[in-house]
Amino acid sequence: MTKAYKKETVLEAVVKSAGVMEYVAQKLGCSWDTAKKYVNKWEETKEAFSIAECKLHTIAYQSFHKAIKGGERWAVERILDTSARRNGHGMVDHKVVDHKSTDGSLSIAPHEFIGSDADQ
Repeated sequence: MTKAYKKETVLEAVVKSAGVMEYVAQKLGCSWDTAKKYVNKWEETKEAFSIAECKLHTIAYQSFHKAIKGGERWAVERILDTSARRNGHGMVDHKVVDHKSTDGSLSIAPHEFIGSDADQ
């Protein structure tokens, strides 16, 4: 027998979830699928989850941008790969990314692409 949750209980779990459905499930003491069903049951809970999820994504994007600005190699490679694929190129050859120059600024050598999505 499945437990029935009230809208207020689900809304409270959503607000505390930080935009992660697994956290809603943990707070309700149910499965991920049940949590999703209840979150989507009412417009108010659905909207609250969407807002929480957007906040989480904003934090992630800010952290990613900070990593790029800081010259973290993994972040620079990721953005180059994403841009290259979006423009129809293949993966960036990571050997050409010089993530730190002598003065600490970000320096990127001319990059080569390894194949393209069309070649695969």
